[in-house]
Amino acid sequence: MITSHRLVFYYALIVLFIGSMMILSSCEEEPLLDATEVELSTSLDTLRFDTVFTEIGSITRFVKIYNHEVQPVVIDEISLANPEQSFFRINVDGFIGPTVRDVRIEAEDSIWVFIETTIDPNLPLSDSPFIIEDSIFISAAESTFSINLEAFGQNANYVPSRQSAGAINALPCNGTIVWDDDKPYVIYGVLAIDQCNLIIAEGTEVYVHGGIAINELGIFNDGLLVVTETGSIQAQGTPENPISFRTDRLEPEFQDIPGQWSGIFIQANSRNNEFNNTIV
Repeated sequence: MITSHRLVFYYALIVLFIGSMMILSSCEEEPLLDATEVELSTSLDTLRFDTVFTEIGSITRFVKIYNHEVQPVVIDEISLANPEQSFFRINVDGFIGPTVRDVRIEAEDSIWVFIETTIDPNLPLSDSPFIIEDSIFISAAESTFSINLEAFGQNANYVPSRQSAGAINALPCNGTIVWDDDKPYVIYGVLAIDQCNLIIAEGTEVYVHGGIAINELGIFNDGLLVVTETGSIQAQGTPENPISFRTDRLEPEFQDIPGQWSGIFIQANSRNNEFNNTIV
């Protein structure tokens, strides 16, 4: 006669056996689609980056590749069309390009492709602004797809240099300095107008590189223009050609975010400061 304890024991064994089989069966990968044509799509057919300053690099953007099949598929290759000369960089679900092979997408699922770009600062100024183009090539069985990449590059004057972020710097000046270059000016760090008269011509574009900085002053938001008691600034914009101060992050999603740089600070005893037709 089987006691109740034995029944519970056998029942437990059966449940454990069935559970183990379910776990083992769930670990088996679903077979891949065996077809010459694969139904894939991408979230964008063209990915555009707004103006990217040379040397700085862009925000990371992304596209998704969708598998519309009812079985998993393997993408044979995802690659930049010009991997040796490209200004773009790709990352496919954590795997760094320029070429990534044998990428599996589960049935009715998707993967991410992340893209960044940095524009070559050695290109001639005559090419500024200039357009950088490439494409991402996708191959699965006999099916091919592509995503166009496009970025607008812009040379700039970096003040005092790109290595000045998070530091306090005096504007190199000998009495009076004029900013009237057609190329924009990009300010890094805390820039002091000290013993100097800075004149900014109409139509000049000034961008400020912000971000969190750490130095002997502590932790603060970088990107500050300081006019000291012995300095002055005259922004001579006109209604037709105003002067602008703004963040150097030019992507649309950054345009209305406050606090990206610290601002313009004029010390109490500074004199002869003017801002005419100037957008801050």
